Formats: sequence, structure tokens, C-alpha cells
Amino acid sequence: MTMQTESDPRLPPRWFVRLFWAVHRAVVTVTRGRLGLWPASDLRWGAMRVTTVGRPPVPSGP
Repeated sequence: MTMQTESDPRLPPRWFVRLFWAVHRAVVTVTRGRLGLWPASDLRWGAMRVTTVGRPPVPSGP
């Protein structure tokens, strides 16, 4: 028999995580990266916003 001494870490509800992420992205977008991301310094790394153009659509068959 195996005894479990530690429980699994608790996560917030999925709706809360998605709402927080959406608000965070909106703050970064509205402030043009001034808030929400941290700059690099001599002692630590920073965060950079990366955007992509995406893939072209795949043509549908006949």
C-alpha cells in the first residue's frame, strides 16, 4: 500500500486563469508593452512580446 504524504497542488478555476490572461494581454497591448512585461537588467533576464504573422490558409479541395 502506498501512502501519499503530499497532495497535488491546487490550481485556480480555468475561467479565472483565462480571464487573468486576457486582462494581462489587454494591459500589455493598451500600454504598448510599458506595463505587464519587465525589462532586462544586469542581474536578470527580461520579457519580450513576440508576434507572428501566422500561416496562410490552406486551399480547400474541389
